[in-house]
Amino acid sequence: MNGVLGVGQGESEDDIPQTFTTELGTYTGLQPATFLQGNRRVTYKFD
Repeated sequence: MNGVLGVGQGESEDDIPQTFTTELGTYTGLQPATFLQGNRRVTYKFD
């Protein structure tokens, strides 16, 4: 992951913590991927 969200141009590198925790929520946008036999592609159905 590149960049730090919420950091302005006036912020110094000392203000950015070395580690941080990301809390993942529940994603409900796409249906589960369907694996196609014989290759590594997946398909998604868009409504």
